[in-house]
Amino acid sequence: AAAIGATPANIADDAAFLQRLDDAWKMNRSVDAMVASFEWLALAERSRQRRTGESSPRLDALRAVRDSLLLRQERDATIDLAGGLELRAGSRSTVDARTLRPGLGMAVLEHLPSDDPDANRRATVGVEGIVRFLRQLETMERDARLLPGWRKASGGLRVAPWSARQSVAANATAVLLLVESGS
Repeated sequence: AAAIGATPANIADDAAFLQRLDDAWKMNRSVDAMVASFEWLALAERSRQRRTGESSPRLDALRAVRDSLLLRQERDATIDLAGGLELRAGSRSTVDARTLRPGLGMAVLEHLPSDDPDANRRATVGVEGIVRFLRQLETMERDARLLPGWRKASGGLRVAPWSARQSVAANATAVLLLVESGS
């Protein structure tokens, strides 16, 4: 639905897009499914508003998921994980680059503010924290020099503060997050 929504209306008409958006919501009824598809649903709902000029009542569900994710945000500014979201990976929870996907969804939702100024403020602070965490994942040149092929690693994002491994998907998501958040 997000991809179709970003396609010009003369290629993918509004009716087809709205049908795919409805299908996407039907597939994402559980909270876990919504968290997994959060950024895609946010992008699709923004496209819906741009195409129809109307705000969707489903934005409230996305905002509720956003707010629940922000309850899992690491708040201790003295640690490397500050701003990251504690997300489940199998049977354990951890803070890593997976934070960036819901962060992208939150940044998109900032372009669709609610009528609740306190919620909007909390969301903005949350996205700022995620951007802070994103910067913590960056491989600085001094650290990259310790790695084979360091020139390729320099400036890239690690999958976690304790890992040298980098992910193309995390780097791409980070670029989108920075663009959407205006950082």
